[in-house]
Amino acid sequence: HVDISDFIHAAESFEKMQLIDRWVIKNIMEWMQHSPEKVSLISSFGINLSSASLNDETLLYYIFENFVNVCLRARDTQ
Repeated sequence: HVDISDFIHAAESFEKMQLIDRWVIKNIMEWMQHSPEKVSLISSFGINLSSASLNDETLLYYIFENFVNVCLRARDTQ
């Protein structure tokens, strides 16, 4: 078992927080696509992002790109 604060500290030390943040974003969007019945019960949610990600000029594009891909896959399966 790894304490979350130790995990975060290690990820920050090895400059991996942006990679982890993007993994979280991608997996949340995929979960949303595959769990519409659960998503419909949620009024809102938040994702805590690292300062490294918030300072990354490509983050917004990454989020938008993932959102579009999820929407397109959902449309194609309907």
